Amino acid sequence: MLIRNASLVLLLAPSVAAQSLNIDFGVPTSGAGVPTATYGAAADVPGLWNEVDPSSANSTMFNSGPLFDLAGAPTGVEIDFLSSGLNYFDFEFDEPNTAGDDEALLDDITWTSGAHTMTITGLAPGRYRIFTYAMAPDAPTGLTTVNVPGSIDPFASVGGTFAAGFQRDVTHAEHEVMVAAGGSVTIEVDFVVWSDSLNGLQIVSLAATSIGTAYCPGVANSTGNAAELTAIGRLEVVDNDVTLSTVDLPPNSFAFYLASTTQGFAMNPGGSDGNLCLGGAIGRYVGPGQIQNAGAAGEVSLTLDLTMTPSPTGFVSVAPGETWNYQMWYRDAPGGVPTSNLTNGLTVTYL
Repeated sequence: MLIRNASLVLLLAPSVAAQSLNIDFGVPTSGAGVPTATYGAAADVPGLWNEVDPSSANSTMFNSGPLFDLAGAPTGVEIDFLSSGLNYFDFEFDEPNTAGDDEALLDDITWTSGAHTMTITGLAPGRYRIFTYAMAPDAPTGLTTVNVPGSIDPFASVGGTFAAGFQRDVTHAEHEVMVAAGGSVTIEVDFVVWSDSLNGLQIVSLAATSIGTAYCPGVANSTGNAAELTAIGRLEVVDNDVTLSTVDLPPNSFAFYLASTTQGFAMNPGGSDGNLCLGGAIGRYVGPGQIQNAGAAGEVSLTLDLTMTPSPTGFVSVAPGETWNYQMWYRDAPGGVPTSNLTNGLTVTYL
């Protein structure tokens, strides 16, 4: 196995670095090379790309050895390859629509004529999305089948060109799967037309990560700090996995979250010490259990139901492509004088 760029440290997307990996299959010396660490491919997850060459074993069996994570740190993750047909071979071809990192990923492949499996071991338990790149650069009509037993996503046939960029079931297959402690993931690969083609893999951890972008800074409260609003979860609406959290609230203060598709700015609304960073139709999370007490730690959190987002006219569902803005209103009493304040705003664009 040849690993390039292992000294690079990822500065982007650190929250998924520990158990996410990028892997490029193909010719290690004369091929298109390996993508750079700033390249995220279809998964939009940049980081170190491991270059793995099963043909180097000159056999129907190959073990990748320990792989590196996105930040270039060694992991215990390995891939075992097993072919029921010929040995593994490398092949390269100049797909006319690729250039740069796209070319490095897609223009060189590993192939074998029979059905074969890739078994990924050493992953931490949790939920993962597997991107299997299986486009034949020389044969747009060539189809490679990809199946991940236990995945919620179905069997896929992959093939076509890069003329429209990355497309599911054209350039790659996507499968979401749960990995138990000590478990593994098996990817079953075969061909329909032409010999099968493997360009690479992305193994993406779906553990909760920081999402959203802060805007409109908050104003300091009686703690001396401005209360800070953040979010963790997944941007994909279908996952319905978003939790808002706030720290540096006044101890034992009451608070609730606000939501709107519109940003705005109003200084000291209703005599508040803070600034309202939302505009348009503003919904309030004031249902059962949603008005919270910050307790002695001055912290609260709320897991959202994206199908039940409050608005002045009732509940609405968040749709892919929509941008929602969030803020928290809370009670305060600086110097013993009752008032209110607001956190920073947080904007989230959903997928």
